Amino acid sequence: MRAHRGFTLIEMITVLVVTGVLAISVWRAVAPQINAARDAAGRAALVDYATIALTRMTREIALALPNSLRVNGGGTALEFLRTVSGGRYRATGDGSNNDVCTGADTDSLDFARQRDCFEVLGGMPNTAAIVAGTGGRAACRAGTIDCVAVFNTGQPGADAWAGDNLAGVATVTSGAGGVALTFDRSDTGSSLPRGSPQQRFHVVDGAVSFVCDLGLGTLSRYADYGIAAAMSVPPAGTAQPLAVQVTGCVFRYTPGTATRAGLVSIELSVTGTNATNGGAETVTLLEQVAVSNAP
Repeated sequence: MRAHRGFTLIEMITVLVVTGVLAISVWRAVAPQINAARDAAGRAALVDYATIALTRMTREIALALPNSLRVNGGGTALEFLRTVSGGRYRATGDGSNNDVCTGADTDSLDFARQRDCFEVLGGMPNTAAIVAGTGGRAACRAGTIDCVAVFNTGQPGADAWAGDNLAGVATVTSGAGGVALTFDRSDTGSSLPRGSPQQRFHVVDGAVSFVCDLGLGTLSRYADYGIAAAMSVPPAGTAQPLAVQVTGCVFRYTPGTATRAGLVSIELSVTGTNATNGGAETVTLLEQVAVSNAP
């Protein structure tokens, strides 16, 4: 009869010790890679989060009325007038009967009048989104109706924030003659100050601000408030959060020249928790947006 032989206690302890040493050696070899991958995934998530906020801002900044961008003294807020449509106005009549502008109105923009209907050359995009109504420039600055802006240079006498070259959108109509728009400044007792060399006009649907509050750690978008000469931070509008856990935020704006577009720089820092050591993990992104300031 064959005897059955098992492991001795010493052999079992030896195997456990060797296995433990091997396990520790393997863990020490792979743990840095595992932790590094986990930390990289956490940083990538923070980068994606910040990128989404930056993308939303840059897309809307591209809609800014030329020469309407402005930054507060601390660089924590950026404000601009957002365009919803625009086009080129007819500067002289074409001699044809226009069934869009009727009565005393002709098909060209008359800068001597406080209220006038003019034909839009080549049509106008997004007309369904334009809010028209009564009240003239006061209503447009209050945000009740959209505004017409012509040749906004941002200089005294041609500054949309001051209302110099703004008028309320009274009507937007279409007919066989094309698209026509009626502006109204009759409440001011004055006409639009000057025309655009390229016969451009823009339709503005209001002011928009991006504001960072580092005390609360938030980046917010503000809208639905009036157009004022002075910048207020935060403005008296509706706030929509774009990002939280914001630990750094700087807006910079360099106006353009005759040969160079303006440049908006946004530096945004967001902070999360490091998955390995539980400490703070911060990523900082820089986004730059070129803006055309040709009025």
